Amino acid sequence: MSKGGIAINGVLSGVTGVDYDDEDAWMATAAQIQVPSESGYTTYRYLNDGYDLVKDDGTTAAGWCDGSGNLVDAEITPGVAMWFKSIPGDATATVAGAVPEESSKTVDCPESFSLRANVFPIAITLNTDDMTSPDIVGVDYDDEDAWMATAAQIQVPSENGYTTYRYLNDGYDLEKDDGTTAPGWCDGSGNLVKDVIPAGQGFWTKGTSGAFTLNFKK
Repeated sequence: MSKGGIAINGVLSGVTGVDYDDEDAWMATAAQIQVPSESGYTTYRYLNDGYDLVKDDGTTAAGWCDGSGNLVDAEITPGVAMWFKSIPGDATATVAGAVPEESSKTVDCPESFSLRANVFPIAITLNTDDMTSPDIVGVDYDDEDAWMATAAQIQVPSENGYTTYRYLNDGYDLEKDDGTTAPGWCDGSGNLVKDVIPAGQGFWTKGTSGAFTLNFKK
């Protein structure tokens, strides 16, 4: 069934499972992943004994399951991030998946908030070739801070919530600090950044100034 997607039951391992029960207590106690969908999110939970509906002969196995406790063969799209919640306790999960053969890959970012991630399992240094935005609509800095509401955004999870970056046509190069400006992702003061998004870290995008794409490179 693959169309370039990654199988849910191959993407995240090392998760503590729980057992299925007819009273559906497992629905509240099992680890979850929530994958963005057209209607919101599709939730899968990790069971020790998910039912293999393909064999349909009583076979069970550990894996991500639908709301009926059946193992799923659903896929996630590379570049689309998902939520992970380890309800049984803290976990160190291993993320795996097919790495694209191409040296670069483009991901769509609509005007609304969307969860995105690097297609490749490497960190991203902002405003480098790691991640470029060839068709993004930038806005100009202004002293009244109108750009804060009109510029395209990325929001990266941090210890305090999220760190927000906005895309300016004329972000200030604080390293040179000689009046030089350039297009790029900027902090809340309008300065170009070289912050790093860790490997495997998802983030929100919002095409406030219009839909755009992100191009990731190995």
